[in-house]
Amino acid sequence: MRALQRLTRQTGVTLMELMITAVIIGIVAAMAVPRFSTAHDRMTIRSTNQNIKSAIQTARSMAIAEKAMFGVHFDNNNMIVTVFENAADSAGFSFDNGDPVVRADTLHSMFTMCKSDCSNDVIVFFPNGSCGFSGGGNIYTYAANDATIGIAALTVTPATGHIEMSTSYY
Repeated sequence: MRALQRLTRQTGVTLMELMITAVIIGIVAAMAVPRFSTAHDRMTIRSTNQNIKSAIQTARSMAIAEKAMFGVHFDNNNMIVTVFENAADSAGFSFDNGDPVVRADTLHSMFTMCKSDCSNDVIVFFPNGSCGFSGGGNIYTYAANDATIGIAALTVTPATGHIEMSTSYY
C-alpha cells in the first residue's frame, strides 16, 4: 500500500508532454524565421545607406578641418563610394587619377545601383562646409534579394552640406 502511495505522489512530466511542447516550439520558431530574415535584410540596407551618408559627412568634415576641397565619388559600375581630396583639379567637380583617396567603401552585394544625378557622380565640399556639384545633389541606391527590396534617396543641400535620407522597403 505504501509503495502504491509513493508512486501516485511522484510528480514529473511524461514523454508525451515533452514531445507536444517540442512540436509547439518548433512551429512557433518556423513562423518567426522569415521575419528575422526580412529584418536582417532591412538592417543591412539601412546600415549600408548610413555608411554612404557617413562618407559624405566625412568629406565635409575633412574639407572644413583641412581647409581644402574634398569630394565623394559614386561608382555605379563597381558599387564603390570613394572619399577623396580634390587636389588634381580643384576647379572642377571630378575624381581624377591624381586625387588622393581618403576612404573607399564597397557596397554590400545586395546593392545593384548607387547613382547620383550629379555630373561625373561627384559631390565636392569646400573649406567653408558648403558643397558644389553640377546637377541635383541627389544620390539613389537600390538593393534587392529574394525577400526584400530597398530604395533610398540621399539629398545634399549645397549651401550647408546637410544630408537628408529616406528609405523605402518593399
